[in-house]
Amino acid sequence: MFDISLPIVATWLSATVFAAVGAMNLTGVRAARRLFERLDIPTVTYRIIGAIDLITALLLADPNMRAWGIVLAAPIAFGAVVFLLEHRLYACATVPTLILVALVPAMLAVPRDDLRPHYANPPVTLHDSRR
Repeated sequence: MFDISLPIVATWLSATVFAAVGAMNLTGVRAARRLFERLDIPTVTYRIIGAIDLITALLLADPNMRAWGIVLAAPIAFGAVVFLLEHRLYACATVPTLILVALVPAMLAVPRDDLRPHYANPPVTLHDSRR
């Protein structure tokens, strides 16, 4: 019925999480704002991170740009894990850790040019043998 693979699901879940986190950071949701204030993170910083998260989500959603999305998503998620563990926010670190794990199968959803069908050109003849 549905022909959806694990790499595609992992990619779309990662893109969804990055879009949600980016939107939360850009709009300044009260809970996120309080957390950033408690950790002494300036408003400009989490707004920039929110914009980068949204760009990452868009890159992950586009099959032709998915590799760039993964390249951008991996250090963002890793940095978030390190930052959250450093501040002893262990429960909060589970989501970026799961994103890091989901990026592994997401790499399989990157289209490869060498796997696309290539069609041979018909042979070119210099003379017509039917005459």
